[in-house]
Amino acid sequence: MIKKKSPSRTEFLKPVTLFRDDLDRIVEILQAASPKISIETDEYVFESVDDLVKTGQKIINNLVITCGDILTSPHLMLFLKPHRIELFAREDEPLSRGLFEKIKDILIKRERIYARFLHAGWVLFAFAIALPILGIWYKNSPLSAFSFLFTLSGILIMTWARRDRFERYSTIFLKKRAEQDSFWDRNKDQVLLAVISAVVGGLITVALTNLLASRP
Repeated sequence: MIKKKSPSRTEFLKPVTLFRDDLDRIVEILQAASPKISIETDEYVFESVDDLVKTGQKIINNLVITCGDILTSPHLMLFLKPHRIELFAREDEPLSRGLFEKIKDILIKRERIYARFLHAGWVLFAFAIALPILGIWYKNSPLSAFSFLFTLSGILIMTWARRDRFERYSTIFLKKRAEQDSFWDRNKDQVLLAVISAVVGGLITVALTNLLASRP
């Protein structure tokens, strides 16, 4: 008997923010087709989302969910990595295709839209060039205090973009969406640090500008 092999299917998706609810839904979809489900982090392999949550972690950026194995069908793998998201089906046949599309739909709905711009090379280039140029432009003007702020803003945006692209491409909160802390609660330390740095830098710039202006 000769059986023609079905081609595999792979798709790379945009950055996402997922919650416990999303993981439950993904696993539920896969379990309806196969009892062989594994959930892996860098250090452990779990049989359920409940076991993953019991580790006590709040946020993870590296997770692999596998349905079936290389010898069975359907066999799908979802790679939620710090630098990429990959959805793989060993065979592009009707059952696998249906599972593939359902999971893909969840990921698309959880896409971080702003990341499209944050990760775009031309946007980063624009910030890297435009903001320092503005800083130089205002250096010898009454608005010289803004020179430091423009430069600092460029550095902060570049740093944020790099971390978001290569370290937090997949951001997974192990709480349900309704239980999740607000944006301010999650990021207040980083926001306050950025504000304080900008204010202090601006004051230093103003002080130095006035000092130099007062010299004969």
